[in-house]
Amino acid sequence: RKWTLNLFFNWAVNSLVYYGISLNTAAFHGNLYLNFAISGLVEIPAYLISIYLLDKFGRRWPLSLMMVIGGIACIIAFFVPKNLSWLTITLAMTGKFCITATFAIIYVFSAEIFPTVVRQVGMGMGAMMARVGGIVAPFVDLLGVYWAPLPYVIFGGTSVAAGLLALLLPETVGMELPATIEDGENFGKKGVITEEDKETGL
Repeated sequence: RKWTLNLFFNWAVNSLVYYGISLNTAAFHGNLYLNFAISGLVEIPAYLISIYLLDKFGRRWPLSLMMVIGGIACIIAFFVPKNLSWLTITLAMTGKFCITATFAIIYVFSAEIFPTVVRQVGMGMGAMMARVGGIVAPFVDLLGVYWAPLPYVIFGGTSVAAGLLALLLPETVGMELPATIEDGENFGKKGVITEEDKETGL
């Protein structure tokens, strides 16, 4: 249950930060059209590098580190002096790059953690939580009228929190995926004998 809530929170934060940064591109200094183009282009290498990270380093650490790095970049971005607009855009796009990569990772990670018997429901609930994050994102952007950096502080703070919580999830790379609820509860625990093991004599 804790893993499920953890995954749902990560889904919601991924969507919140992704759409929050995308919708807030107009707030950056410089050419609006160029900033928007860069915002879209950073997604291509982000998706490509996520494939490499998943194969090389597993699921948990890439998810956690990318969320934390992206979150910190978002928080710093709006505290940069206005005359250094290039640095603001660079930091914001770093956040967009990281959150795009984690969006790809969370799909794979969630599918491997949810047991087979509830995998479809779990993925559907995760996608629903992502839509909740997407719905909230425009309203968080509006908080900038009270304090300009506030939206990015919220995006960055929740991203860092989700990244740290991701460390509590089990690593799934190279593991046999859970088939039953019992397998899911014992996933990643060594020396645990399930009912299925007893029946098969393993």
